[in-house]
Amino acid sequence: MNDTTLRDRFRGALLGTMVGDALGAPFEGSDPEFVARIVDEYQDLPAVERARHNALFGILLGGVVVPGSARYTDDTQMMIGLAESLIEHPSLDGPDLAARFVANFQPHRGYGAGAAAVIQEWAKGEPWDTVGGLLFGGQGSFGNGAAMRVAPVGALYHDDRLRVRQVAAAQAVLTHTNPLGRQGAQIQAAAVAAALRLDIQNDDFDPGAFIDDIMETVGPVERWMNAGMDDVRTLLRLRPNVIEVMETLGNGIEAHLSVPAAVYAFAAHYDSFSEAVRFAIHLGGDTDTIAAMTGAIAGALHGASGIPPNWREAMEDSDLGRDYVLTLADRLFDVWRGQRRPDAGRN
Repeated sequence: MNDTTLRDRFRGALLGTMVGDALGAPFEGSDPEFVARIVDEYQDLPAVERARHNALFGILLGGVVVPGSARYTDDTQMMIGLAESLIEHPSLDGPDLAARFVANFQPHRGYGAGAAAVIQEWAKGEPWDTVGGLLFGGQGSFGNGAAMRVAPVGALYHDDRLRVRQVAAAQAVLTHTNPLGRQGAQIQAAAVAAALRLDIQNDDFDPGAFIDDIMETVGPVERWMNAGMDDVRTLLRLRPNVIEVMETLGNGIEAHLSVPAAVYAFAAHYDSFSEAVRFAIHLGGDTDTIAAMTGAIAGALHGASGIPPNWREAMEDSDLGRDYVLTLADRLFDVWRGQRRPDAGRN
């Protein structure tokens, strides 16, 4: 794979996170039937009426585009902080990462209560490595917050399985000390890395081998997470409808009820970035995060050039918007390129 293609895939992993996040956000909390009904109703409207409806529905369906109208959530904002930190400290520096999360924090982005509380405690000067472990009575969070932001790890260490596993876990424990929260981040990072390594024609994709690749990178996981990934294997053979997928895998904020769903959404629609993200949104529930994770994996395969142009155009482009995310991806690629060794990935 040449450097031009690989750089595009780095860009796709980060921008794909943002695209899935922003397009999924308007549907957050919806059930699959509601999403399907909204989509059907929109498709049945005359063109002149479509323009009067929520622009994001139009973007999702390939219709009306208002440049910059798709606003990202905390998923992308935390991904940006992680990418910024990894560029300066590729092996991960906990205090620096916590400081970037604090500096970037904008409550209106929709942070979960746990993550917001941790960031606010860091802002008061509490130690970066203790606050996360106090959540939920000391059990730690098993949500998907560490997985939603982890795409930069999967990209940077795509050719080093050990580092994918280690760094994904290290960034997770700042906010998610529960094993399920940590393993969700490891699986998501491993999925991004596996997709980025793929060099295939569409008809050569082996879904089972893709799942094997992910789990080989991550190693043993908790039984709830393992059950979810086993269900992904089964569903990929059966190709059920969206309701059956949701009922089997889940669509909640818990890592074991959303990371497998994102992996499935990609693997069942690997040949199309847009179809993978659309399916993730149709699952309902935590649509922004499931679509963000799906977008990261699909973007790692198809690259930024494989993301529909109208979706790219719709992304907000503030100081920390679309173009900044692409710049971060380029800088992350340059870090990888500069540190590449002949024995990379031999583990």
